[in-house]
Amino acid sequence: MRDAFLRTLDVDIDALDRRGARAYLSDRFEALAKRHKIRLTPLSRARITYFIERDFLGFGRLDVVMQDPSIEDISCDGSNLPIFIFHRRYDSIRSNVAFPGDDVLDGFVMQLVQRSGKHIS
Repeated sequence: MRDAFLRTLDVDIDALDRRGARAYLSDRFEALAKRHKIRLTPLSRARITYFIERDFLGFGRLDVVMQDPSIEDISCDGSNLPIFIFHRRYDSIRSNVAFPGDDVLDGFVMQLVQRSGKHIS
């Protein structure tokens, strides 16, 4: 389903403001669900919308962590390994977040590089 959704996108999401991007993604999702005659409960629709916005507008798996202003550093030593977070108050914390494969981790890093326009180590 993710691939089908990606194929419906014909606009550079980063070129839109946040509100416009949210509206565009919502419209594309609704059109895809309608085309495939997918019926969703309001809760399922809200969950899918959350994940679409998290993955396309936020930081994917790390979005919740990135929203915390007390996080000073995030460390990832590779796929299938837990992400470590350095918190101002609690110091180093082993999280339950991990990237399930090298391709997912590489994709995430490439997304960060493209958004930031900077080198990431």
